[in-house]
Amino acid sequence: ETSDIDFLVDIEGSNVKSLLGLGAIYCELEDVFKKRIDLITTGSLEQKANMPSDLEFRKRVLAERIQL
Repeated sequence: ETSDIDFLVDIEGSNVKSLLGLGAIYCELEDVFKKRIDLITTGSLEQKANMPSDLEFRKRVLAERIQL
């Protein structure tokens, strides 16, 4: 109940072209759910992993995601 909500957002092909656009999504989701949220984009998961923990994080996100 006190946990935040994590969202994986695919902005490819959308009109979201900047951090401001992503910030607007963030604010709207917080308003809707009345909870703290965390956002990560699918594009950020495609970046080169710099540390082993990056690979583990990517695997976990992809394994646990639920499409809305």
